[in-house]
Amino acid sequence: MKKLISSISFILVTAMVLTFLPTIGFAVPTGNKILDSGVLMFIGNSKCYVNAEQKQIDPDNSFVAPYLKNGRTFVPLRFCSEAFGCEVEWKADESTAYIKKGEITLSLKTGSDVINISEKDGKNAKEIKMDVSSEISENRVFVPVRFVAEALGKQAFYDRGLVVIANDAEKLNAAKDKDAITAVISAFSGLNFVGTKEKLYNLIGYNPNEFKINGIWDEKNTGDILEDGVDYEMEYNVVAAQSEDSGMGMGESDDFSQTNVQVAGVDEADIIKTDGKYVYYSHNGAIEIVEINEDGSLKHLSSFKVEDDFNFSEIYVDGDKIITIGSSYETFVYDSATDYKRGGYRTKAVVIDIKDRTSPKFERTVKVEGDYLSSRKIGSSVYFIANTWAHQWFDFTPYCEDNGKKIENGYDMLGYFPNIADDNITTIVGFNIDKPQNTATVQNFLGCGEIVYMSDKNLYLANTDYNGSGYKTNIYKFAVDNGEIVFTNSGVVQGQPLNQFSLDENKGFLRIATHTVEYGNKFYESNNLFVLDSMLNITGEITDIAPGERIYSTRFMGSRAYMVTFKQTDPLFAFDLEDPYNPEIMGALKIPGYSEYLHPYDENHLIGFGRDTTTDKYGNVNVLGVKIALFDVSDMTNPIEMFNEIIGGRGTSSPLLYDHKALLFSKERELLAFPITVYSNNSADGWYGEFEFDGAYVYNINLKTGFELGGKLTHLSQEDYLKSSSYGADQSKYIERLLYSGNNLISASNSYMMSNDIKTLKQKGAVEFK
Repeated sequence: MKKLISSISFILVTAMVLTFLPTIGFAVPTGNKILDSGVLMFIGNSKCYVNAEQKQIDPDNSFVAPYLKNGRTFVPLRFCSEAFGCEVEWKADESTAYIKKGEITLSLKTGSDVINISEKDGKNAKEIKMDVSSEISENRVFVPVRFVAEALGKQAFYDRGLVVIANDAEKLNAAKDKDAITAVISAFSGLNFVGTKEKLYNLIGYNPNEFKINGIWDEKNTGDILEDGVDYEMEYNVVAAQSEDSGMGMGESDDFSQTNVQVAGVDEADIIKTDGKYVYYSHNGAIEIVEINEDGSLKHLSSFKVEDDFNFSEIYVDGDKIITIGSSYETFVYDSATDYKRGGYRTKAVVIDIKDRTSPKFERTVKVEGDYLSSRKIGSSVYFIANTWAHQWFDFTPYCEDNGKKIENGYDMLGYFPNIADDNITTIVGFNIDKPQNTATVQNFLGCGEIVYMSDKNLYLANTDYNGSGYKTNIYKFAVDNGEIVFTNSGVVQGQPLNQFSLDENKGFLRIATHTVEYGNKFYESNNLFVLDSMLNITGEITDIAPGERIYSTRFMGSRAYMVTFKQTDPLFAFDLEDPYNPEIMGALKIPGYSEYLHPYDENHLIGFGRDTTTDKYGNVNVLGVKIALFDVSDMTNPIEMFNEIIGGRGTSSPLLYDHKALLFSKERELLAFPITVYSNNSADGWYGEFEFDGAYVYNINLKTGFELGGKLTHLSQEDYLKSSSYGADQSKYIERLLYSGNNLISASNSYMMSNDIKTLKQKGAVEFK
């Protein structure tokens, strides 16, 4: 009884009658007595194993599966209880579950943090105040696993997403029983582990050591003999870090703008952030901190650098902390006594203490091998992804350092999937900035990281693989919580996604748009939209969309999706995804030009940013100026272009066309602004116009009048314009980002930060960066 009561602080319960399906796979005995006689579950997986026999947790709902939340592992109580012979009764009128085990009855009300315990005769009744409340998910009640285990007189064990409830489960040892545990993880997720250096070489198709002369790496494979003891700096091609973020609209908090993100609650790193009082700007290898005074003037407080070889890329701001993510290079050095020392590109996340904005202080560095791909932040947890190549490892596995403490996963922890697209190695790192005592989580996988999308619960990585006649996309899903990362499952669709906006999660379903190219007797291209369930099985699809064209932009908005394809005109397709098993094309609008980025104005209106085009008498398409358009999609069968605006001529461009974070939009303020470089509105002869302007266009936008240009901002002086050529001006003064705080519109370039009145655009202040 004491053991039962002491367990109840970890809780709660589920509430629908559950019967096991017949075995849907084959038994997976591990030879481990504890694993083969317990209940085994896996994060995000609807399968389970009971006494080594595979079953379904809920035969009526494949979305019922364990999940992570706030550092706890939640499981469905009724399934666990009945698996061990308990009686479970759900009383809907009381919203309460009753679990009977022998003489003891527990009553648990959904949404409550109070548990009532009594014996058969009603004596010894107790009320336990829990530190968490019950969770309702998929119309089931979930509780932390430790309570379930202890309440049933069992024990719980957790490792890499595997949840075990069994007698003596606490005797399982993650190191000693690794082989058996890994076998179960593979049975659930399909993830395998390399195990040895030799197996890695077999998987990637070559032995990296064959390209070394006398133990020295010959990067260019020239056969040159390098002298022992001489530093050798490799000349790798640096892959530019491209943010694989997705965006569902500009977040706003209080009276200042936030980064334009896709998923509410999932922050995306950018070169500039504000908390309303200060602006933090990463550029030229430093982070500038600028104060916004009450009158709108600006005061430069500090310029912070971490180390000489560290290049700041993007930042997050969380209260009195900045998290900056960037790269550095470490020289390869050969030492005959120790063989090869590590070197090459590193991705670093650096936490900076800014309680004193005039004197920021280094707090923590998490470093991993490889080039920076992308990152996300949920609450106080930061996740970032880096890529490297197998031949860079030599005789090592990838490693990570957390404040100088080395974290290295051996070959037995290097995961790989049935379909390996290349020898790219993806490392995913997660850590909590509020818990520096917790070492960063590091996961290494062979060949899986190109495009990143993240919801509030899951991280998705996608890569493309050529299969002989065309391309397919492998999708890998990871559950994330509190800095922890767990691979759950994978799927495959045909074609290639364009970017992170090609993926979206809604109500547990993943939607993905792809472009298909087939090489056979003749070249053929088209487009597709797929819907996948929580296990990444395809539930619905639309293929062969707009044959002969390719996708230029995609936007998912709840149960709707919009896709722009292009060859000579811009078809804007509207899709109804309300039924994930039967997606439908509802309508299409064909207009000149194309949209490269789609942004929600509201649930029934969409803003498109792209290019104006014209077609000559020979059928050739000429790309002209930047086009913005406002679409009415309230009737999905008949999308309408309500307003459009053409800016400049051929050569006109904006960072917004390839980076959604360059957009400043507020529906409430009727504000739309973005950086732009304008060339003259020339004729459609295919020639570029003359440079005219760089800065920002600031629009008033609403559904009645459309786009009204409120004014222009520039950091170029009159002298800069006089000195400019037909190709452009001083690019250090080209505006990169805009944000607002109160009535102050802030713009930033590599040379300046300026503050202007948000309505009149009258300048209030400026800071020049040296």
